[in-house]
Amino acid sequence: MVMADGVVQRKRLFDLLAGPPAVRIVVAPSGFGKTTLVRSWADAAPRRALVWVAMGESITTRAEFWKLVGASAVRSDHLDAGTFAALSRAVDTLDDPIPAVARCLDDCGPILLVLDAYEHVRGVTEAIDADLLQLAAQVARLEIVVTTRATTRLGDDVEVIRGRVRVIDESDLRFTVHEVAELLELHAPQLMGAAERITVDTRGYPLGVRAVAHALRGRQRVPSVDSAAWKRLVTADLRSQIDDPALAEFILDTSVPPYVDRDLARRLTEADADVLLAELEWHGFGRWIPYARDQPVFQYVESVREVFRERLAAEDPRRYERVAAISALWLDRHAEHGAALALAIEARQYDLAARICISLSAAGPDIYTTDMYERHLRQVPLEVLPRHPELAFALAMAHSTKAATRGASDEYFRIAARHALDDVGALTPQEVLHRHVGREVSLRYLGQSRQAAAAAEAGLAHLDSMSPADREELGDSCSMALAILAYSLFSIGDVDRATALVERAVASASGTWVRNYVSAFAGGFHGINGRLPEASAAIAAIDRDRWPDHPDRVIGERRLPHVLGVIGQATLRLDAFDHAAALAEYDEADWLLDVAQSWPFITWTLMHARLAAGEAGTEARRVADALAGRPPGIGPNLGTAALVNTLAVLWLADGQAAKGQPILRHDTPCRGQLAPARLLYQLVADDPAHVVRGVAALLDEPGHTVRSRAAVETLAAAAALRADNEPTAVALLAQAAGRFHQYGVRLHLLYLPATDLAALRELAGTAGRPACVAYLADPVVSPIQSVDQTPVLLTPREVEVLRVWATSRTRAEVATELFVSSNTVKSQLTSAYRKLGVSTKDAAIQRAIELGLFIGPAARRRGDERS
Repeated sequence: MVMADGVVQRKRLFDLLAGPPAVRIVVAPSGFGKTTLVRSWADAAPRRALVWVAMGESITTRAEFWKLVGASAVRSDHLDAGTFAALSRAVDTLDDPIPAVARCLDDCGPILLVLDAYEHVRGVTEAIDADLLQLAAQVARLEIVVTTRATTRLGDDVEVIRGRVRVIDESDLRFTVHEVAELLELHAPQLMGAAERITVDTRGYPLGVRAVAHALRGRQRVPSVDSAAWKRLVTADLRSQIDDPALAEFILDTSVPPYVDRDLARRLTEADADVLLAELEWHGFGRWIPYARDQPVFQYVESVREVFRERLAAEDPRRYERVAAISALWLDRHAEHGAALALAIEARQYDLAARICISLSAAGPDIYTTDMYERHLRQVPLEVLPRHPELAFALAMAHSTKAATRGASDEYFRIAARHALDDVGALTPQEVLHRHVGREVSLRYLGQSRQAAAAAEAGLAHLDSMSPADREELGDSCSMALAILAYSLFSIGDVDRATALVERAVASASGTWVRNYVSAFAGGFHGINGRLPEASAAIAAIDRDRWPDHPDRVIGERRLPHVLGVIGQATLRLDAFDHAAALAEYDEADWLLDVAQSWPFITWTLMHARLAAGEAGTEARRVADALAGRPPGIGPNLGTAALVNTLAVLWLADGQAAKGQPILRHDTPCRGQLAPARLLYQLVADDPAHVVRGVAALLDEPGHTVRSRAAVETLAAAAALRADNEPTAVALLAQAAGRFHQYGVRLHLLYLPATDLAALRELAGTAGRPACVAYLADPVVSPIQSVDQTPVLLTPREVEVLRVWATSRTRAEVATELFVSSNTVKSQLTSAYRKLGVSTKDAAIQRAIELGLFIGPAARRRGDERS
């Protein structure tokens, strides 16, 4: 049997690895020599392209896995940088990237793809398993060899029986007596006769066998031990096997990173790295694995690395941190960002950790939905975060994307906001912009809308002050910053400026996924505002097949764009009166509904769809319950005001106006969003002429959108018509119809009681206004029904007293208004309460609304007198 580098070439296992089938999986616990076996076999096999993928960090997304494969192929010189860039875009955006991967690998000719330490794929194992089987079927000259400690569906009996996969497990990997004898011949030939006993004692455990072979060199007899003892020999007593102190010191320094190349080994130590690495390989303590073109890396046997790494950390923390810092820089330069972040934090190199976080976030905001930040950044002491607000921000964002941890994010957002602008004089202009953006987002997530808008203004001012060269260096990060900063301006009602900023972001974006991302912002802003042509254009610009994936999507489900894009699409459905389709936009978005900062806007669209479906009461209670739990995005902002407006409409549609009236006093800088519901309540509860007189003031409220103005104009037209003021009704209706024909906005027609909608349609026809006729022509669900005229249960004077009472705070105010005494008011209210079967003011008003008493003859006579 041929020996190489101190390793027995095990032909029995080589034959199993040779295939067919195209996929072979080597599965066994640590210490079974999986990587050493595959490395030896690959070196001895006929020459072909070899792509060795060493997974030293957890892989949390499908795209991350295939990018790692592509990067390994580039380092091995089997893929050029341009092809890798195209492949990265494909795996980021395509629902099925495997055809693109297959084309790249097929171009390499005969190729062996080794996936070492596949257990690190973790949560996406099932998806990658399916990808590998698909890839093997599509690429004829591809062989795939997987080493793993964890079970995987690749090894399912069904796949094995079908001949698609071969499984090599620990029963295959255990040394036979013959193989132990071959190993002893190499390391302890004087004990060749003890091969059978060693095999029995170690149960053929490969690392135990090798430890025995090394430990027994120079001995003439074999001690009696069991396999557990041999494992302890490999771990706790491993240092005693290394006679050379210089070699032990070298292992201590080079065991901190997951692997080292010759250059990194020289940086970490002052020893002759080439000689020592060769000796370590001969002893079987590690092996060279492919990494980059002409740049293999040395990877220790896991047990060896753990022993020396833990010893260095315990005995010499400062030396450990120095080694970890150098290793983190090396890994970061080689795009191993996850491993680099972990070592930077262990080395307490928080400036480097902050830069890594910025790079990761700029590469794709979906990084916040993985566990990478939370897993590593929770090791950072709390007192360190104020000096490194980027780390606080990254940790806050990671917590905020999960319902279970969202409550813990506020503390970190406060740190990020409070310290974002500390010591910015020492930062580059680009780093200062990242700080501004982090501060704006942190304040917005904390519900401080006005402060967030001020922070956005500061960030935009800084961006405008940057030189053209500095802005150019930002690349697509500039587009991202514009869109993100625009959100806070949109939130306080500065809608036109916010939409102008996102349009600027779209125009400046060069990368496809960034253009998709900022186009989703534009689609959402325009849809919420009520500019449907612009919303449609923005959403149409999104390449749905090239949208970054989200980690919780089940393979086969459609991809969802950024949540603002989903909201924009839902508004298009709502204005088309396709309410079921609006609901369906969120069918596969459960992963974001509970944590998205756009929750008020998401809920606003759902509320309208369910209002149209006749579920006003159920939806009102659901939203009221949710508001009690402090959902994300709630605060003094446009989204919350729009939600409160719709909630009041839902309560009215459910016959519970008493619950809707108090919430219309909601304090917001966007009172224009409350105007439609306020007018609707007045339309039902007050005389129509009084409503018409208040329209101008409602339209002057701050925070209006195209949508809210059209709603006010339409409802005001209904009020004017009730007041027999047809010219005003026609003028107001024409204004609303003009907005519809220019922008397509008409969702608010849901608010009109059926009788008012019918009256406006008749008015549009008789007035010869075809634009108004077209505006009202399509069938509309009317959840808020007008109550038919009923026999008056109260005397005209009791109705009048009750009507004034509805808008007064005390009986004295009613008495003054009606020129009667307080006792008279009290007597008439008592009588009215008794006839209506109620005992409270709110209940009396609600009952009067339900009976239509406030739009009866008494109220009309009063309106006539006033006009």
